[in-house]
Amino acid sequence: MKMDKEERYWEQRDRVNWLKMGDKNTSFFHKFAIQRRCTNRIRGLQRSDGSMASDYVEIETMIRNYFADLFKSRGTIDLGHVLLGVQRCITDSMNQRLLAPYTEEEIVDALKGMGPIKASGPDGLPTIFY
Repeated sequence: MKMDKEERYWEQRDRVNWLKMGDKNTSFFHKFAIQRRCTNRIRGLQRSDGSMASDYVEIETMIRNYFADLFKSRGTIDLGHVLLGVQRCITDSMNQRLLAPYTEEEIVDALKGMGPIKASGPDGLPTIFY
């Protein structure tokens, strides 16, 4: 699998240069690509204590831990200042009605307003079920 992937990579690189330079690039291209691969290879990473890690598994673990820590949630901060620019449009009386418990009459009216054999939500159950 790895060899197949690497072969496809070299074919794609060779094709790009062939389109630019024609058949003249064969030896030049491969020498250039090998040099570049040697230059860009990661041979080790520096540990937090200053020593070098060169073991492939340890390098992989260090990279994984670094990015896991980088993208880890650190909690939220007070975002109240964001809402300062939003004008309030719900009055206190409207808010009281919205926060009040549902009455049986409201539930019956809501169910009667729905189609009896249509699914009301992601559960797929039709209104007649309720």
